[in-house]
Amino acid sequence: MKKLKVREQGITLIALVVTIVVLLILAGVSISMLTGENGIITQAQEAKENTRGGEVKERVEMAANENRTIDYTNGNPEDKTTKEEMIAELEGEKKLTSKEVETLQTTNLITIGSIEIDFGILEGNGGNGGNHGGERFDDDTTVTIGDDEVSIPGGSTISNIPGEYEDIDDGLVIYIIPKDETPDWEADEDGDGIKDVQEKYDQFVWVPVPNPVLDLSSNFSSLDEAGIKAEVQKEIDANRYPMAIKKNATDYIGVLYQFTEENGKVKVEPLINDVNGYTWTPLTDDDCREPAYLSESSYADGSSYNNTNPKVSQDLLQGEFNTMVSKVSTQKGFWVGRYETSNMVSDNSQDTTNKVNIVRGTTNGVSNVNWYRMYAQQKAYRSLTEISDTRTSSMIWGSQWDQIMIWMKEVENEAKSSFYVVNALGMGNYGTADDSDTSTSAPAPTGNSDNYKVKNVFDLAGNIRDWTLEANNTSYRIGSRRSF
Repeated sequence: MKKLKVREQGITLIALVVTIVVLLILAGVSISMLTGENGIITQAQEAKENTRGGEVKERVEMAANENRTIDYTNGNPEDKTTKEEMIAELEGEKKLTSKEVETLQTTNLITIGSIEIDFGILEGNGGNGGNHGGERFDDDTTVTIGDDEVSIPGGSTISNIPGEYEDIDDGLVIYIIPKDETPDWEADEDGDGIKDVQEKYDQFVWVPVPNPVLDLSSNFSSLDEAGIKAEVQKEIDANRYPMAIKKNATDYIGVLYQFTEENGKVKVEPLINDVNGYTWTPLTDDDCREPAYLSESSYADGSSYNNTNPKVSQDLLQGEFNTMVSKVSTQKGFWVGRYETSNMVSDNSQDTTNKVNIVRGTTNGVSNVNWYRMYAQQKAYRSLTEISDTRTSSMIWGSQWDQIMIWMKEVENEAKSSFYVVNALGMGNYGTADDSDTSTSAPAPTGNSDNYKVKNVFDLAGNIRDWTLEANNTSYRIGSRRSF
């Protein structure tokens, strides 16, 4: 008989165990992919939260923009959306959780997903990264406005007037308001369209200077004027505009600029003279420099002040310039007076306890002041206010003035089909309050017309000549204004 062998089919116990283990591993991996820290479900939840956060932020910002429009157009204030109204609206639509609503009772900031939302912008008083409108600072503080950091002097208050606090590039304004006074940001008692606070309290505008210093201290002594200009030109080509050159371990010299129009753009070129010392021989009649002591003419540094000895020296000016550059380097900017200085003293008294003002709408003490008197009073300004003693005040340097021009170089003068810093005709009052471009019989009130405001700074293009610390030739100072 033929024998047949029958093979038994099946699985061993070991193989079964291995199979189960593999299945468990696969199940674990699948669950982790679904529910782990970076799992599909987790990512989906995060995406959902980010979407919700984005929707809430968009709604809040749209409402804030509508509120500003109402302010700008003198619309009905009752039509503005309040923080409380927005919270209730979003909660009703289930865009906010009860916990988020509870958080917003004590703060303006919440985070949904990875989206940070500032409800404070609905009322012009944001939190970190908000606009801080109307907020007073007793101490020096760095605040964030949008994406920019600003150094706020202790003793100042950020404006709460729409158009003055929301954005640095449009001109962030601070007011110097005594601590015991509460300003009314809406009041206009005389109905002239100018807020009372603008005519009562001193105001300054932030000028950003992101690249203040070009450090050439390692090779400065070996460079001639052409070499210095070439180094500055490299910075300009890289879209950096230094206001000072570091020439050694302690001292700086100013970088001054001239502006012309070329191919539909503003061309910025450096003006640098007397780079290796201050025994200066004029190269042309237009040579400008700082810091520089003058020894000639009635505009000399204090000699006309009392017809005796000069009140400033090269060493004094160098020290003051070094201090200014150091502070601007730390702060990445400076504050400039919003209007022409008023309440100046024009006599030859040596008393510097008179506090000058930077307010709108006055002709009191805005002209006929000699250079040294204005220099002395601007220098004393900070000590006569509640501004932090870490700050210094000064007649503006020419390099600071040029940084203002660089900040404004993209502003167009549409009436002249040109740029403001090249051709400012029609954008400044050159005489009386009739807005004439030619009349020079008397100065107009400071801040006479909103048409003469650029980035919230008034009358840069003309009304009266304001002195600077920049020297021209060996005999004259250049005209501009004040800063701190």
